[in-house]
Amino acid sequence: MNDFKEMQLGQEAIDYIQYLLNSGKTLSRCILKNCNLDYGKVKIYLPTNFSDERVNEFGCDLKLPVGSIINMPSGDYAYPTSITDSLLAEIIQSYLENDKDNICVLEDVTANADAPCMMHVVEDSDTIIFGQEIYYILNNNAAMDKKKIMKTISYAKSLWHFICVFTSISQRGKVFYNKPINEYELNVLSKSIKKMAIGAYDGKGYLIWQRD
Repeated sequence: MNDFKEMQLGQEAIDYIQYLLNSGKTLSRCILKNCNLDYGKVKIYLPTNFSDERVNEFGCDLKLPVGSIINMPSGDYAYPTSITDSLLAEIIQSYLENDKDNICVLEDVTANADAPCMMHVVEDSDTIIFGQEIYYILNNNAAMDKKKIMKTISYAKSLWHFICVFTSISQRGKVFYNKPINEYELNVLSKSIKKMAIGAYDGKGYLIWQRD
């Protein structure tokens, strides 16, 4: 993180996170129901040489440098990553390494489980399904695989919506990998949230909310 500066944000960031969650799917709604965002703080990491004049304009494109290209396994889709994607992957790695029960859950707001092009994603062992909604889980097994974390970020990422929940489960069997889950389980996950990464700046950056 030596190439980044950390900035604390205020109420504008909390309001933006609430706005983004309101436009999300069931996990986002469970977060709004079970997690009081006011009992937390928001920070952002920006390149050290980057001007922060527009830092509270969360919907704008800050023109952050683009990093590598992530190629999807299907071969028909690639997503250009920002330099903050790599930093987020490192933050996720550190969290997963810290405790074997820690997991990250990412909401894919654009995916439909019945779409033929999503078959390879649905069949992945770390994909969970709620109705037609798709979510991805990263657990301790992914802690040493930054490439997998980067690909999972790119699966879940859209220019206008990204949610990555840092939470934990004491009994892994309660989350049915690659099987339908129910809203009760999504509520359980959202009640244990420790922090969240929220997409901002036209998909080029992330707000990090952390519980007090």
